[in-house]
Amino acid sequence: MKDEVTGIICAMMTPRNRDGSVMKRGVKSLVDHLIGKGVDVLFPTGTAGEGPLLSTERKKEVISAVVDAAGGRIPVTPGIACPTTEETIAMGKFCEDLGVEAVVVVTPWYYRTSEESLHKHYRAIAEALESPVIAYKIPQAAVNDISLELLAKLAQVDGIAAIKDSSGDMVWLSKAITLYADRFKFFGGNDRLILPCLAVGADGHVSGSSNCFTSEVVDIYRQFRKGDMKAAKMAQQRLLKELICLPPAKEISAIREVLRWKGIETGEALEPVGVLTDEERKALKGCLAKLPA
Repeated sequence: MKDEVTGIICAMMTPRNRDGSVMKRGVKSLVDHLIGKGVDVLFPTGTAGEGPLLSTERKKEVISAVVDAAGGRIPVTPGIACPTTEETIAMGKFCEDLGVEAVVVVTPWYYRTSEESLHKHYRAIAEALESPVIAYKIPQAAVNDISLELLAKLAQVDGIAAIKDSSGDMVWLSKAITLYADRFKFFGGNDRLILPCLAVGADGHVSGSSNCFTSEVVDIYRQFRKGDMKAAKMAQQRLLKELICLPPAKEISAIREVLRWKGIETGEALEPVGVLTDEERKALKGCLAKLPA
C-alpha cells in the first residue's frame, strides 16, 4: 500500500439531497474543507458515511463523487463491504476503475460467521482485486471479529495491507502491532482513543469526528509526530470534551449539524439512524459554546 495512506483518514459523511441522491455540491464543499484542514486520506461509504445502509448504486454514486472532488489531491480509500463476497468483489473492481488507492472491507455483518469463513472471505477479495485491502475490525457493530488467530492467517494473504481497529480494545491493538507491525499498517478507529492508539504504534487514525472537529483531530496526529506530547494530549482532551456534547446514538446526525454551522450542508442522516430533535440541536449548540475557545 502506498505510503500516502497514513495519518488522519476522514471517515466522510455522505452529503445527500432530500430525495436521497448524492449532493455533489456538498461532497465538493466537504472534500475541500477536509483537505484544507490537513486531512491525509478520504474514506467514503464507511460507518460514518452510512455505507451499510446504502444501495449498491448509491455507493457507486458517492464514491465516484468523492474521487472526482478529490481530484488526486489526497488518496481515497472507500468502504466496499457488501452482504456477500461476490458483491464486495464487484464493488472493489468498480472502485479500482476509478483509481482509488485502497479499499476498506469490514467483516461480514448480521450472520455470525466462522473464522474459516472470514479467512476465505478476505482471501477471495484480496485475490480478486489489485487494490490493497484494509480489513476493518468493529465487532460491536458487525458481530464478527478479527481475532489474533485470524490476523495470523490474514498475514499470509497477499493483498491485505492494513487493519483498521474500531473495537476500542487497546490490549488487542497493542498485541497486534507488536506481532505484525512489519506486515500491516494499523489504524485506530475510536476517536476517544486517537492518542493512545498512536502511542502503541498505530500508523494513523480513521476518524468520523474529523468531518467537523477537523483541526483538533489533525492536531493530535501532527503534534504526536512532532514529539510534542503535551500539545497532543491537549488536543485529545479538547476533542473528548467536544465528543461528550454529541448525543448518544445520534453522533452522525450531530456531526452533520456541526458541519451545517460551519457552512457545509450535508443533509440529514438516513432513517433509522436518527435525526436530531430541535431540543437536541439546541443542547448540542449550547454544550459546544460553553467550551473554551
